[in-house]
Amino acid sequence: MATYITADLFNELENELSIITTAANNLRLISSEILSAQPQPDKWSVLQVLEHLNSYNRYYLPAIEHSINIAELTKQYNSPSYSSGWLGDYFVKTMYSQIKQNNSIANKMNAPKEHRPTHKLDAQNVLTEFMNGTKQLELLLQRAKGINIEKTKTPISIAKWLTIRLGDTFRFLIAHKTRHFLQIKNTLASVQK
Repeated sequence: MATYITADLFNELENELSIITTAANNLRLISSEILSAQPQPDKWSVLQVLEHLNSYNRYYLPAIEHSINIAELTKQYNSPSYSSGWLGDYFVKTMYSQIKQNNSIANKMNAPKEHRPTHKLDAQNVLTEFMNGTKQLELLLQRAKGINIEKTKTPISIAKWLTIRLGDTFRFLIAHKTRHFLQIKNTLASVQK
């Protein structure tokens, strides 16, 4: 399990999210035809990847907000250090272990059924929802600085009875986005040839 100075962890998460936000803003400059193009029939388009990420935001952003609300009400104040839990750390490491040295993705992972995107997507709607979700995640990170992200828990999407530490939820969501933005970069390189 990883241990962090809490302020350093928040800085790291904010920096990674800023990189993702910049990359997502750049997608607005690309035509919807390119964003909708699948590099191969069994591979997702950029829009499908973003819609997959949106599906995670739809679950996790309200769950995070609910957890923060409870922590604020019960006065679970922040701590100077943060230790991840074994399950949350496993999820995060799984995301990062998929990224190879050459910025390719090691193995294809099968998305849970409820997080699989459809083929017909509206580029503007998908991008707008993603940017709004990213902004909301930034705001939740700011709010979470005032609570104990180790004691505060959130349920995971694939088994709602199972919870992980809020700090690990943030780490997982941002690692998940980082992995998929590498996929987006590789997809664009493939379909723009």
